[in-house]
Amino acid sequence: DPFPALENNAQETNNLEKVREEFARIMTLLHDGQVDPVEQSPAAFNAQFWKVQKELLAQSREKGVKVPDNNFAFGFQRHIGGFLPPHPAVPRLTQQLTIVQELCKVFYEAKITQLKDIQREEFEGGEEAAAPPASLSRAPTAAPTAAPTAVSEAGIIPEGTLYGKMHFIFSFTAKESALRDAMNRLTKHTMMIIITRLELLGSETVGPRTTAAEGEAAALEQIEAGWR
Repeated sequence: DPFPALENNAQETNNLEKVREEFARIMTLLHDGQVDPVEQSPAAFNAQFWKVQKELLAQSREKGVKVPDNNFAFGFQRHIGGFLPPHPAVPRLTQQLTIVQELCKVFYEAKITQLKDIQREEFEGGEEAAAPPASLSRAPTAAPTAAPTAVSEAGIIPEGTLYGKMHFIFSFTAKESALRDAMNRLTKHTMMIIITRLELLGSETVGPRTTAAEGEAAALEQIEAGWR
């Protein structure tokens, strides 16, 4: 008989249904913590940016984390001056803003001493836009100053792949215990976060450190935040 038995058909149908259920369960788990682009108007994004900026400033004061000043833009310098982004860029900008907000909360909860600078991949302003965080220099610095070139594909999910990538650089000072706590929190976060480079600069300029508790580390943190 060239045809499968009815019993085998029933068994395979049952197996297929179990595979589909398991696949759906795995996809649900993979989407946990995912930050999606959000469709809204440029004006609505600017309003959201100012709301998040004020919230992050208030949270920094609450957690005792120093920031440069009350005009600290958290990586969105163009928008602190009222720049209105082009409409096609708004979904990914909203996505970036949410990711930065979540990352700041991680560092606040870890009780870093000071958040000095944040860099993100800028894609919303054309060729003159500042850059994605370029490769970190071998000599650590307190805060990155170079303006990188625009990366139009930031956050785009390439055809045939499961996720896109956005890069961020965080420059901050922290005690060693807070730095370790921040790294642990990042690796356990529900977002898919990969720490691609970490540079440390001790507070002393000459001579060895005497105890682990005395020094503070200035960390230049490049984070690759991906999502499914």
